[in-house]
Amino acid sequence: MKRVSIRLALVIPLAVALAFVAYGLHGRLFEGDIRQYQVSPDGKNIVEVREYHQSSATSTDLITVELRTRANPFRRTVLGGSDYGADLSVRWIDSRNLLIRCTKCGSFNVRDDTYGSILYILEKETKWHDVSIHYSIE
Repeated sequence: MKRVSIRLALVIPLAVALAFVAYGLHGRLFEGDIRQYQVSPDGKNIVEVREYHQSSATSTDLITVELRTRANPFRRTVLGGSDYGADLSVRWIDSRNLLIRCTKCGSFNVRDDTYGSILYILEKETKWHDVSIHYSIE
């Protein structure tokens, strides 16, 4: 009887820890709606424009541009911000250059505090691995 209680004392915390890890991985790998998906010309990298629906007082969604290698499911967010009606698109110029185009964005500065911005940028990168990221604001 004592062995059963020791095993239960070990198994239950392990099961709870595995459930938390599974929940975290599910959120990291599968959340968000994919608005655009493109594979680089050499087939090594993938870019995705994702929209995350949020329930906040302002009812804005989070929009991100995420890069990953073809063999790795974990993505790196290279552009992210609150979406107030911006039109965001991506296009590979070549295997090493990515163009992120934003129309109706207003200013395009990180954490811009002006209210005229339609895309409130939270993060913006210009390089990921060997890919240069270029921005076009229209």
